[in-house]
Amino acid sequence: MSQNSRSNHNGAIGRYIRARNLSPGPLSVEGDSGGPVFSNNAAVGVIHGRGGEDTGFENDLFYMPIERLSALGVSVLTEAFEVTGIADRAENYFRPFSVPVAYKGVPKFPIELTLERPVCPSGPCEPATETLPDKMPSPLNYTWACFYPIVLYPPPVIPPPPLTWRERITLKDASGITAEPVEYNLHCSGCPDCP
Repeated sequence: MSQNSRSNHNGAIGRYIRARNLSPGPLSVEGDSGGPVFSNNAAVGVIHGRGGEDTGFENDLFYMPIERLSALGVSVLTEAFEVTGIADRAENYFRPFSVPVAYKGVPKFPIELTLERPVCPSGPCEPATETLPDKMPSPLNYTWACFYPIVLYPPPVIPPPPLTWRERITLKDASGITAEPVEYNLHCSGCPDCP
């Protein structure tokens, strides 16, 4: 593979990546130009073509790396948008904390984050939705807090008992792509701020 090959087409010189074919036959044929180039399951480029006849490159593939499309102000989805992990948490009651949500792919912002509790130990467990407007790399972070569903604020005099909830997070990007939901455990106990 050559990372900086040059090609002359109708007097215009372009820079491409050349993938050398070690087997007989061409890696691309007429009509493939503009098509995708993949490495495993990830998009890596756009086909330019193959070398000319009798050049020694006629079986090789010339392609533009996907990163160069950014000069046009566009991006290409090179891998599926999905949540790759949320760690289980152990937190105190009534103290806000940040939850990192690791993802991969190239989502379009803003992202809508929905938190649900598939099983509710007691009290209401309505879904909560937050919009994350600004483009940010993985992980996304949202703020949450342990609460005791039976008592009202201010916090009770007696600390609430320890509870563990199963939390489900779903991410949906601005183009409507929804990542598969991911669940994690949230264990709530202790109340340093209780009187």
